[in-house]
Amino acid sequence: MYSFSSIIGQKAIKDHFQNALRTGSVSHAYIISGEKEAGKELITRTFAAALQCDDLQERGGLLEPCGACLSCLQVQSGNQPDIIVWPR
Repeated sequence: MYSFSSIIGQKAIKDHFQNALRTGSVSHAYIISGEKEAGKELITRTFAAALQCDDLQERGGLLEPCGACLSCLQVQSGNQPDIIVWPR
């Protein structure tokens, strides 16, 4: 399951994504860049899962994908039709 609490460090981007989720002011696009193995894919997939989740949960002060709704199950299995991952 994807969760913001499992992401180590990356405070600035986590805070930005949490604010976007709380206020509903999500940008039309985000460019995520950084060093190799910096957690770019994990934070991107977590944010995408949260955007698609039908029942966001407040846990430890963070809005997290529920992990149980149809959309979350599709994300976990790699079959969520609204999330497209381009190969590197």
